[in-house]
Amino acid sequence: MTWEPFARVLVRKSQRALKVARLALNAGDSDSAVNRSYYAMLNVAQAALLSAGVAEDKLPRTHNGVSEAFRLHAVQSGLIDRQLASELSRTESLRIKADYTDLEIEPKTATESETGSASGRPYSLEEERRQARENWLRLRQQTTGARIATNRERGAGQDAKKDLGHAQDNDVDT
Repeated sequence: MTWEPFARVLVRKSQRALKVARLALNAGDSDSAVNRSYYAMLNVAQAALLSAGVAEDKLPRTHNGVSEAFRLHAVQSGLIDRQLASELSRTESLRIKADYTDLEIEPKTATESETGSASGRPYSLEEERRQARENWLRLRQQTTGARIATNRERGAGQDAKKDLGHAQDNDVDT
């Protein structure tokens, strides 16, 4: 299985958004850091959906749609930890506050993704990316393994038909 070109673009966009989020955070702009962190997560979720077999033209066109599809394809299949996936929704809520209200996101809230989640389980953005990549690779291996098994079954079925065909030819010759 090969990555869709669009999935590669989404991953690159995600990486750039994370760099900008870190720069914004270091510059004291928590609102921008939350915004860019959210879009990094959204892009990776979209890339994961493409990798899971969702066609590009079938990708959800809304943020909620992407979150729901991501939950369906990644969390319910067991490939992504529920807590990790919930960070997408939590970060979206923070982004909406940062982008559309007069509230300013506190630096501590903006850095939770880097130093620890609300559950108290510490992890970094780099750890999150590493874990997401491992899950992604596991999904690819499972998908590839299923395809290989299907092809083997088809091949075995064709071999059986050939064997039957030869057996019938032998019956005719005798």
